[in-house]
Amino acid sequence: QIPSNITVVNYNGVLTSQFFVEGQYSAKHFTFENGGSRSEDLITGTPIWDFTNNAFWNSPIFCAVCPGAAEQRNNDDVFAKATYFLSTPSIGSHNVVVGVDQFRGHHLSNNYQSGSQYIALSDDTHFVGQTAFPQFTPGVSYLGYYPIVQLARASDMQTQSAFLNDTWKLNNNISFNLGLRYDKNHAVDMSGVLRQKDSAWSPRLGITVDPKGDGKLKFNASYARYVSAVQEGFAGSATGAGSPAYYYYLYGGPPINTGSGPWLSAAAALAQFFSWFGINHSNMFPTLNQDNLVGGSYPGLTSKIADGLMSPHTDEIALGVAGAAGPHLTYRVDGTYRKAGGLLESVIDTSTGQVTDPFGNVLDVSLLRNGGSEYWRTYYGLAAQFAWRPVDRLSLGGNWTWSHTYGNYLGEYLGAGGGLPLAIDLNSYPEYKRASWYAPVGDLPEDQRHRVRLFGSYDFLLPKTFGNFGVGAVFQANTGTPYGAVGNVEVGSYVTNPGYATPPANEPYYLSSRGAFTTGAWYQLDLSLNYSHNIGPVQLFVHPQILNVFNAQHIANNTYIDTVVYTALSKGYLKAFNPFTTAQNSLVECPQGASGATCQAMGANWQPDATFGQANNALAYQTPQTFILSVGVRF
Repeated sequence: QIPSNITVVNYNGVLTSQFFVEGQYSAKHFTFENGGSRSEDLITGTPIWDFTNNAFWNSPIFCAVCPGAAEQRNNDDVFAKATYFLSTPSIGSHNVVVGVDQFRGHHLSNNYQSGSQYIALSDDTHFVGQTAFPQFTPGVSYLGYYPIVQLARASDMQTQSAFLNDTWKLNNNISFNLGLRYDKNHAVDMSGVLRQKDSAWSPRLGITVDPKGDGKLKFNASYARYVSAVQEGFAGSATGAGSPAYYYYLYGGPPINTGSGPWLSAAAALAQFFSWFGINHSNMFPTLNQDNLVGGSYPGLTSKIADGLMSPHTDEIALGVAGAAGPHLTYRVDGTYRKAGGLLESVIDTSTGQVTDPFGNVLDVSLLRNGGSEYWRTYYGLAAQFAWRPVDRLSLGGNWTWSHTYGNYLGEYLGAGGGLPLAIDLNSYPEYKRASWYAPVGDLPEDQRHRVRLFGSYDFLLPKTFGNFGVGAVFQANTGTPYGAVGNVEVGSYVTNPGYATPPANEPYYLSSRGAFTTGAWYQLDLSLNYSHNIGPVQLFVHPQILNVFNAQHIANNTYIDTVVYTALSKGYLKAFNPFTTAQNSLVECPQGASGATCQAMGANWQPDATFGQANNALAYQTPQTFILSVGVRF
């Protein structure tokens, strides 16, 4: 369940003919309840993560029955602004806006990863009918352990802002937009510790030129900087409150379900898998062997935040032209360029140090800091729009956007971190990766080159006693979005460990260029009817809609498609390679669906899954044909 409520109080006042004020208070309460496993048992409460096919099964991830499992995401906001209009004969008119805003976010979460606090990382799954059997291969499969080390209390993430803006019309030919915003961030995490305290100024400058002063042709240019608060996921990364520690242990026992069958059931396979680590129902949390530890983090101990951490920002430059062609047609064209700066990175190197956790494990320390020029996130686009009213009752319009989003920084893209902020980690164990194949610059997943919207409405002329009746239509066409071929490759045996406690054995490798593949284009037509009838001060309305009239079924979200790629780590018939000395363009790809023998004969290094690029589930597709009926009363 997700109970939620919001309270809003708003005030608007006209104090004089030139002076206006506005104030608002809002508060939102939102809770996740009963999400995750209903069992804390070792077998029934442990998810199996098939990391080759990126699928979870056996038990839900997260925990619904663990202490403090309900998650709260609340916020409140206090906002006030004043507007003053001044007209002068010498320096034109000024519309001055000044205001303040205080936003506070409160997050309370004990982020259990499973009911048992374990996740079994399987390297493959076999099926007999609807029955699944996990495969655990020694040296490939892992055990993940995720204990919550400290229960959380609500965080307090504050942003206090003040802004001043002047829309200045010098004369009929030239006008300016001059603005300045100040933001102060104050972040207290779920353990009650102040983690960030910084401030930033954001200037905004714009000019519009109307050569003839008649509004039929205008040129505009602007510059703005937008500063964001450091998100909760970053500001809270150095606390142990509510955050799980994690430990990955490499499985070294006998092969489980690696042959041709018959196979052990999931319960029996898990019992044997846990038994090798010395774990059973009566000894669920033993001290595991450091020799098998291949990665770990203890929140509040292994994660640190650099002093003077700054909020990320985006700089924007825009140029445009707008005008009218005759009395019925208006248009606008804008070009926009945006570049992100102050992007956050997670660093683990020989200078960040090591610690020993309460379990006796020696772990490497990570540092969250602002990254340098090696990180890119850039956007540029061209947007054109028009509105045409050829007759009184017919309105037509549309817009087209061409854009390009590229770089090597994913940020809050859904596929990167489940929609949560994600710092890039190119400089975490830098000896074990290269930017050219770990974080190459290319088309980012949200890059969409063309988006077209065409819309129209027609109002029928009816006698007043019959009310008002109209029809509307919206057509959209969209090009696809990119994705790449990324597979895990062995790196540990090719690097001399400079002294890390848990150096990586494997790392993700871009076997194709970033964004080398693209989903298909898709389109959709929506229709609506609008009927209303006034009875005194009351209006009754009926609004039926049909979305996706032709029930087109195209992939519209690349987050939910199959991007599984096999390498020698997951398929023994593929040939291993040294990622530090082998040229990417010399790697051999085995065709989709080809047999292992074929791939082996080719000397292939990688192979896309048989359903690579196809939908994993219904969320990948556009909205199916949908009927909506809205009825109501307006006062």
